[in-house]
Amino acid sequence: MSNTDPNRPERQRILAAVEGYADLGLHDMAWEQFATLNAADRNRPEVHEMELCLFIRERRWDEAIPLGLRLCEAPGERPAVFIHTAYALHESRRTEEARTLLTRAPVSLQTDPLFHYNMACYLAVLGQPRDAEPLLKKALKMDEKLRRYARTDPDLKDLRSIL
Repeated sequence: MSNTDPNRPERQRILAAVEGYADLGLHDMAWEQFATLNAADRNRPEVHEMELCLFIRERRWDEAIPLGLRLCEAPGERPAVFIHTAYALHESRRTEEARTLLTRAPVSLQTDPLFHYNMACYLAVLGQPRDAEPLLKKALKMDEKLRRYARTDPDLKDLRSIL
């Protein structure tokens, strides 16, 4: 297999456009750009991950969850997929499944403050605030900016005293 990928620059341009439109909330335009990817590119892990992110931004949980679960089982380490898929499960009121999925995530994900933050949210929702507290503290220590979100996050209402 060659190290050169003639589609790479065009694929990167399209994915950047997709992400840009999605960031602006222009989901129809993001999907239009996404549709311009060729068939070979649509089977690439980074493209599937972008598709997952689009589904999540649109709160299309019924499409996000099966895609995310497939990506979590696929070879190759794509840790962010676990965060995204767990979030979709949680938003679908499948919080125990979200927690379980994160426990199966690659160890490298534990360097991401969102891993600890989301796990704290899931444990708090599951009625385990004492288990959630050290995870939330760790997330906030890793990224103090998360405190702003934690103060209004309904999942963390039982942990407001530590914020």
